[in-house]
Amino acid sequence: IVILNIVMLLEVIILLKIHPYNIRFINPTIIGAATFALILYIDYTLHYVTGFYKLLVFIPSIMVIYSCLIYKWSIYTEDKVVISSIKMKFFKIIG
Repeated sequence: IVILNIVMLLEVIILLKIHPYNIRFINPTIIGAATFALILYIDYTLHYVTGFYKLLVFIPSIMVIYSCLIYKWSIYTEDKVVISSIKMKFFKIIG
């Protein structure tokens, strides 16, 4: 699958002379790496937490850290429009 994706990417770049990705695709990758680094630091500091309790600590931590970083650094104008429409629908349902 990886080889097929690389071949398709090269086909688009070489034959169509366009680059299929823009700079917006890099932000989530960098934010994912930062989240991974923070989770490794938390794991290092909480080395005494093991087993199921480790899952209870790390899964919500990953979700919160990644979501906050995405919201802070990777939200563009189009994304804000979608988020605001979802908020309006949510608050309309609640009343």
